[in-house]
Amino acid sequence: AVRAEELLHVMISEYERQETEQASSSGSGGGGGGGKNNEVWLIPSTYCVSAAVSAWSKNSNMMLGRGDVDAIQRATATIRRMEELHSKYGRAETKANESVYNSLLAVIAFVNNGKGAGKELSVEQRNLNGEYAESIVRDMEERAAQGDTSVVPSVRTYGSLIQVWAGAASMSNPGASDRVEQILHHMEDVYKSTGEKRMQPNFYCYTNAIHGVARSQRPDAPRKAMEIVERMEYLSDSGKNTEAWPNAHAYCAVLNALAKSRYSGRAVGSALSGKEVGDMTDQLLERMKSRNVPVDRAAANAAINVWARSGDPRAVQRAESIVAEMEASTYSRASPDTSTWNSLMNLYTKSGDSRAPERTQNILNKLERDYLDGASAFRPQVLSYSAVLQAWAKSGRPEAPKEAERVITEMSKTKTGSAGKTLTMQPTTICYDALIEAYARSDDPNASQNIDDILRAMEDRASAGETALMPTTRTFQAAIVGLSRRTTAKEKNAAKAEQLLRRMIDLQRSGSHTIRPNNFVYSAVISTYASLNSSQGAAKAYELLREMLAAFNETGDKAIRPNQVTWAAVIHAFANSNEVGSAETANSLLQKMIELSRLPAYAGVTPNAVVFNSVIQAYSTSSDIDAAVAAERAEDILSEMKELAQSGNGHARPDGFSYATVIAAQSRAGNPRRAEELLEEMKDATADRHDATLKASVVPYTSVIQAYVNSSMDADTAIAKVEALLQEMWELASAGVIDVKPNGGSCTAALQMYSRGFDDEANVAKAEALLQRMIGEYEAGDRKLKPGQKAFAAVLDALVKVGDDQAAARVVAMKERVYGDGPSVSGEVGAV
Repeated sequence: AVRAEELLHVMISEYERQETEQASSSGSGGGGGGGKNNEVWLIPSTYCVSAAVSAWSKNSNMMLGRGDVDAIQRATATIRRMEELHSKYGRAETKANESVYNSLLAVIAFVNNGKGAGKELSVEQRNLNGEYAESIVRDMEERAAQGDTSVVPSVRTYGSLIQVWAGAASMSNPGASDRVEQILHHMEDVYKSTGEKRMQPNFYCYTNAIHGVARSQRPDAPRKAMEIVERMEYLSDSGKNTEAWPNAHAYCAVLNALAKSRYSGRAVGSALSGKEVGDMTDQLLERMKSRNVPVDRAAANAAINVWARSGDPRAVQRAESIVAEMEASTYSRASPDTSTWNSLMNLYTKSGDSRAPERTQNILNKLERDYLDGASAFRPQVLSYSAVLQAWAKSGRPEAPKEAERVITEMSKTKTGSAGKTLTMQPTTICYDALIEAYARSDDPNASQNIDDILRAMEDRASAGETALMPTTRTFQAAIVGLSRRTTAKEKNAAKAEQLLRRMIDLQRSGSHTIRPNNFVYSAVISTYASLNSSQGAAKAYELLREMLAAFNETGDKAIRPNQVTWAAVIHAFANSNEVGSAETANSLLQKMIELSRLPAYAGVTPNAVVFNSVIQAYSTSSDIDAAVAAERAEDILSEMKELAQSGNGHARPDGFSYATVIAAQSRAGNPRRAEELLEEMKDATADRHDATLKASVVPYTSVIQAYVNSSMDADTAIAKVEALLQEMWELASAGVIDVKPNGGSCTAALQMYSRGFDDEANVAKAEALLQRMIGEYEAGDRKLKPGQKAFAAVLDALVKVGDDQAAARVVAMKERVYGDGPSVSGEVGAV
């Protein structure tokens, strides 16, 4: 691109010299006009300018983020120079035309869509690029309206503008996707009403529109993408726009929209389930075949990627089926490549298949063998070996760390095949990241030391020149997150996690460009301290939160800004510390978070239900606050959640856990009526909103029953309430609402209630009948209804008090049925 620009400048310099000489010759009379020596023959035409400008949209170095120049700025400067030449000398050949401006639009589109540079651009910069492209098109439209036919915008103009905005579209910038659709609809409307070919949208326009919709990752993105391709099919089939005929690129773009709508098997705000996404994928592939559109490698790989993200149980089977079709296809561009096999290997790991390490190793062996023997031109990539390493790392098997080390060792060896090809692959950072994760997830008592040794070895080798082994943020993340998940030696692991965080900070301060502590890393360390369930752990978690706040306030770097996960972990640390004042501290932190969320710098960091629930739970289990006061404060938090939800913060809407915990707090306080009112409110909200997160379970029902047991209410009234609740639970369970079926806790609480009314023989009989029902359900297979010691004790206590020796003996026999003839049973027979 630079060389093309230099050559153009050489032409321009020579051209200006010739113009100057001709003007000088004409001005001096020239004795006959100056002859051929004064002829202007080297004119930089619009073709030359377009070629030089277009070179900036083909610069792979810039796209990969290695360039140190602004392509848009350089291309613009070239066109401005062209405009100056035309203004100065007036030659028609130097007048910038539609082709020249289209070349500039192509450069802007290229920068916004670049895989390297595009990722580094901020949303603001991409929008500025979009607005600049819009200004170019507006200028062309205005000049064309004034009669300048050389700059009339064409389908290529608007197609590039769509591509510019498609590159700007993202989850955080959905407005760019809206603009893509507006431009496309404008083209359709003008073409429909005027028939002007220059406004006839082609497959290029439609395909880029699909890309823009996909990148928005909106809930309706997959359906919108599908609607666009269906529109293309209709327009081309009906003859209304034959240029809209969808090719493999269009269908592939829809597949990418489906893939982007999924994250870790769960739709991001999407109404589409994994099954729906998978079914739509299969439908697209069938439509391609029915329309004789070859399912090429790109489309097949995109389909495998959708299935990999779907979380559908059929994912592995369907992906394997697609690969089998690729292998059997006679179409040369449909055969599996390395990316195909890498995707399948990653799917094996994601699916939780216990055989994933062996299955991924088999694929890697095939890739190596086929390449070395000349059966395939596709060689394994570092990502291929990384896929096997990840399979071992996530397997949790005892041998995982040693097997991961073996893969890295084998990877480094030079292999020679029968076709004379050789294969050597040097491990990179991502390989050692997986090895670190394997140790972090293992039960190896020396895991922490091994992780430290691997990190230091990577740093030493990188310093010695092996830059591909330079530890990155991801490397430290793998180690810290792994330590946070370990269930043994928690204090030691927490200290080690913080030590690694400190090393990241030191490396960043010393100039490292690959290490950047972020809120994910800080949150992992905080969670490690929070898991200690101690005042010391809570204090350390709070100290790290304050450090993050200070760093963010100083630098404005959003990567270090505490997010909901961070706040939730710190609040959870205090809530679970069981120290005096811990519930009040947790609430103070919650109020601080709410206060900060109102500031522009913290926009979006609003407390969600998880954060609120931690505070509610802190009050519900608090031992240093009067139970009635704790219940009141827990309900205050619930009210605050409802108010925030009503004002637009849907993430703060109370869920089932919120209600169940407040109900438990009211139960502890001996407020059965309020506990039952909250249960009714919860059921009403579920019915009104059809919200599955609010669906009642056995927990709140049991809490209400326990509230009546704990209350000072007269026994008859309390027993009637408990019976009604228990009956409702049995009926719901019979109707298919299994989550509400009474369990051992529910029934034991009811038995204790009956024991309080022992002076009524009917209550004693009901207690014995309930106990028999529990045993019957248990013996039928429901292990949650196995009567515990408290259940038998409650019934025996009531029977002994009323002097019913025969009934007491029957209960002891029941216990013997459940637990066998042990010492405790014999002792109770004696007591009876």
